Amino acid sequence: MISNQSLRVLLAAENLGFVQSVKTLLRETPLKYELIFHTGFLDSLHSLSQQHFDIFLIDAATPDTADGNARSLMLQRLPEVVTKVPTLCFTAPRDAAVQTQLTKIGAHELLFKGQFDGNLLQKSMLFAQKQFDTQAKLNALHQQMAKSRKQVTENEQLTATGSWQIDLVTNEMMWSDQLYRMLNFMPGSISASVATYLRYVHRDDYLSVESFFEEVAKDGKNKTLQHRIVLDGASVHHFCLSAKVYFDESTAKLVMIGTVQNILPLKLQEQLAQDKKNSMQAEKLKETLQIAFSRRLYEPLMHLSQSVSLLEQYKKEAVIKNQLPQLKSTLEQLAQLNNEFSNEALLAQKNVSIDSEVFDSQEFINNIVQFSRLKCAKFGLALQTELSDNIPEKLIGDVRYLSLSLHNL
Repeated sequence: MISNQSLRVLLAAENLGFVQSVKTLLRETPLKYELIFHTGFLDSLHSLSQQHFDIFLIDAATPDTADGNARSLMLQRLPEVVTKVPTLCFTAPRDAAVQTQLTKIGAHELLFKGQFDGNLLQKSMLFAQKQFDTQAKLNALHQQMAKSRKQVTENEQLTATGSWQIDLVTNEMMWSDQLYRMLNFMPGSISASVATYLRYVHRDDYLSVESFFEEVAKDGKNKTLQHRIVLDGASVHHFCLSAKVYFDESTAKLVMIGTVQNILPLKLQEQLAQDKKNSMQAEKLKETLQIAFSRRLYEPLMHLSQSVSLLEQYKKEAVIKNQLPQLKSTLEQLAQLNNEFSNEALLAQKNVSIDSEVFDSQEFINNIVQFSRLKCAKFGLALQTELSDNIPEKLIGDVRYLSLSLHNL
């Protein structure tokens, strides 16, 4: 800010009469100043590069002549000047073209030659300083925002997350560059809209994703939704949508803001952990069933071994007749234990699939009848069966689960 402290003022003007008039007007102000002037613009630029000045005054009304191109040089080099020092330009009142150029270049203030006094000159110098300070703050803010945007972009790439925003009045949608990349597109290469996003949603998740946007717009609450995205017509990815309604005070607009995260790596980790858990449970179950089966097989196998030894030792008809019922009973017990073991293994399995096949109905029924008779015999019951003549010769189904269901009746 300009104050009553001594100011270093640099003046560039070829007309010495104009230089003298500026000096006279500055004496009329209460400002304390040190004025340095050059008749050549390049000499002024040299002084700016070597010394500090609080404000730069330029006579921009000097036209190009046959001997030189003072105005053209000034307009060419002025853009770099206005970023370093507050700049006030003097122009001819009717030179609208130059005034427009100076404004576009960024001159902080303009004064018409012959139409200002010392008081207006002082105010214009003060205004030029304020404009310079404001522009410097805006430039710093712009750099900070650019840095923040870069950090946001890097964070989105690291976390596989894209962001989006919907103007709830115009229904216009904006995507971050990362969201385009997540859908395998170059940023800005396709129209950003809910309809466009829904094109890539898995058909089984389409209605839930469509309802997600409608519900958030309706109640404004923060919501999340996991769904699948199909890329390139074949590759399935798991995404997580998050959104809420927000009032943007800077634009006075009601917007829906949200993020999209690719959670496929998390899903893969969960699947690997579950597979590992299932594998450990299967191994534990296998050991348990093996121990139980071995214990339950021990007695029948001992009986079978003893019967075979007696038959080998005493090859008499009476001994054979006596051992045959025991041998038959033992084999039936082994068959029953085998069925029970298979049933327990099937019951313990998770995520099993049904495998249908064609099988012989008579053989299947005979096995069920034989098993049922053994179970009845345990309780001293006799089983009578009567089969219909309308049973098909062949059946279709999963023999394992049909047997399991009938064995556990």
